[in-house]
Amino acid sequence: MRPRRHAARRALGLLALLVALFGAGLAFAAAAQAHATVVSSDPADGARLKSVPAQVQVTFDEPVTLGGLGYLHVTDGAGRRVEAGEAFHPAGNRAVVAVRLRAGLGDGTYIESFRVVSADSHPVTGIVRFVVGNGALVLPSSAPASATDPVTSTAFDALRWLSYAGVALLAALWLPLTVWPGGAAVPRVRRTVWWGWSLAVLGTVLEVVVQGPYAAGRGLASVADASLLDGTLHTAYGQASSARLVLLGVAAPLTGLVLSGRRGPYRFAVLPVLAGIALTFSFVGHANTTDPRWLSLTLDAAHLSAMAVWIGGLVLVLVALFPHGAAADLPRVLP
Repeated sequence: MRPRRHAARRALGLLALLVALFGAGLAFAAAAQAHATVVSSDPADGARLKSVPAQVQVTFDEPVTLGGLGYLHVTDGAGRRVEAGEAFHPAGNRAVVAVRLRAGLGDGTYIESFRVVSADSHPVTGIVRFVVGNGALVLPSSAPASATDPVTSTAFDALRWLSYAGVALLAALWLPLTVWPGGAAVPRVRRTVWWGWSLAVLGTVLEVVVQGPYAAGRGLASVADASLLDGTLHTAYGQASSARLVLLGVAAPLTGLVLSGRRGPYRFAVLPVLAGIALTFSFVGHANTTDPRWLSLTLDAAHLSAMAVWIGGLVLVLVALFPHGAAADLPRVLP
């Protein structure tokens, strides 16, 4: 009994250390400033023109999404909408958003307000002002709305963590697949891996549902708005999430095969599926907009995979290997 108690104490001490280090990382990490930013606008902010342009456009430093979740509106000094038609990406350039203006508009101040979704799924808002004629450049009557609803934003962040946690636990499958084949027969190993698969599926589904309200800056009550869900499914984010769910579906029987303890090279078919799941996260991040794209996506997916393998392996060691306490397993698996 003493060796088991000693192993349990070591496991709890290691877990406490990991929690402390993880908390310190969160507390002292700098905020990521990687969302889409405005590179230029035509007309420029504060410009004075002789006549009303036929269209206005805003250029960003990366491709952005409009769909049913974004817009570029233009209002005159009285607050009336003056654009003609919907915003679009001119010449298919997704880093540029433009909208045409109505004919016959007069002198005065015009305010462009935009909401777009950056490559990492975060909404970005802002305004551009210009004046036609000799009048004063009038400030907008109210500040632009916040890019996100705080409650929805918090929920969306939590769901992303849920998805990442699920993938990490699912990736713990590498231990019984390689250095600890006997682990497939340990109930705690099976429960941990299946919990990971379930959390990954649940997190992805809920992310897709909440992404629409999050990108539109609306409250959680709007998750029932089917138009927001439709808009999300037609974006790169929605398509990558759908692909992830398909891959998780494929991973389920392969995971069962590994945990059944059967031998044979076909067991390793689950590995490329897990790599594909990691890639679906990269396709909705900034790696998908960085050249060379193939290298950025590969490195980003490798980074996520390394995180999942490391954290998932540690969890299995703590919750299954140490409590299981097989004398023959510890010296073989831990190194």
